Amino acid sequence: MIAKKTTRTQDGGCDGWLVVLGSHICCMFIYGVYQAFGPLFVAIQCCFHATSSCTSWILSLSLFLELGLGLGYSLILSPCLGIIPLYIKKKYTLANSLAVLGSGIGPFLLTPIIQLLIDAYGWRGTFIVMSAINAHMFISGALFKAPTTIRQNNTDLVSRPSDDHDLAKRHHVAWCAPLDAILHALDLKLISRHPLFALQIVCVFSGIGLGSFAVPSFIVLNANDLHLASPFIITFLISILATGGIIGRVAPPVLLHITCKWMNSGRLFGICLLLAGISTVISPHLTMSYVTYAVHTALYGFFIGVVFALYSHVTKDYVGGPNLTAALALASTFNGLGAMIGPTVAGLLYDITEDCITSFYFCGGCTTFAGILMLTVEPIIQRIHRTKDRDTDILINNEFDEVVVYPYHGRPDTCDSTTQTGS
Repeated sequence: MIAKKTTRTQDGGCDGWLVVLGSHICCMFIYGVYQAFGPLFVAIQCCFHATSSCTSWILSLSLFLELGLGLGYSLILSPCLGIIPLYIKKKYTLANSLAVLGSGIGPFLLTPIIQLLIDAYGWRGTFIVMSAINAHMFISGALFKAPTTIRQNNTDLVSRPSDDHDLAKRHHVAWCAPLDAILHALDLKLISRHPLFALQIVCVFSGIGLGSFAVPSFIVLNANDLHLASPFIITFLISILATGGIIGRVAPPVLLHITCKWMNSGRLFGICLLLAGISTVISPHLTMSYVTYAVHTALYGFFIGVVFALYSHVTKDYVGGPNLTAALALASTFNGLGAMIGPTVAGLLYDITEDCITSFYFCGGCTTFAGILMLTVEPIIQRIHRTKDRDTDILINNEFDEVVVYPYHGRPDTCDSTTQTGS
């Protein structure tokens, strides 16, 4: 007789919303640095008299090392988003939106600060100050306390192994635990087990990695080339982009609630990818004035904000809450690979053509392709899944129809559908 211990995490509560606050702080600093790279891009390019493609390698390599190889920010981002469903389940959509809202507030606050730091200390001093600001993410780590659990004891009859066998088994588990943890974190079988997750990875690689990370830098670069305003005023385009992103990141709970039954998180993800891609393509044709360019930038920020808010939500819907952290790590790998290629190609196109039009076409085309792919393939996979589930239900029902129920006193030697003969 061995007591088996099971745990159930309390849903929500004060601890759960403190975890959301910690995730919000992490997203604020991480995406604040990513999307506020535009002023640093211009400053570094002017300092070294480098081409746009060479300067783009700074952002590309940084994104690949962090998102692709799981270093730096990725060690914070995946766990802080993956931990939310362990605390909050009923209101997960709202909790996730509040957490990723920080990725919109971060660029809004940090972009003008970065430009002021560049003017005062240069780009080298700006990196030093930003590293000190990023150190405040340690505070959010203190909010990730262990969840409250309700313990239940169930008694099962099991055969108890011998002491020697038990000792050897524990020794084997102690040595294999680190390797098992690594293999669990890199669970590649999630791709084969969940076709919808495989589709999401392709869309993330194309729409976010290739198509979105370079856009904020080229929005600033294009406005500087066209002299739409002074450099300091132009940097506010990133803040305007972030404002649209803030609204977009809190929109999914409302949009998923008021839309039709056909709509789900994956399809809303695809629609906003499509709209973000189209707005990127038309971006260089809306530079008649700073105002029109700013309005367009805000709309793009809204669409891409919804995409980033749904990123982890869609992943959870496709693989389930327990697999969320491992799935986010896999998706981030492909996202980082796309982020290494996208800004570099966009910078190379800028150097060849000496304007931003082709670069916007490339980024917008990749994002548009991802949106179309999600909207066309996702319903097909869902239909296949429903067909398989229906066939499985029919098979189970047929098996139950063939079951013969016997009286309590035992099964007779022979029986048919109408009579039973005992011994």
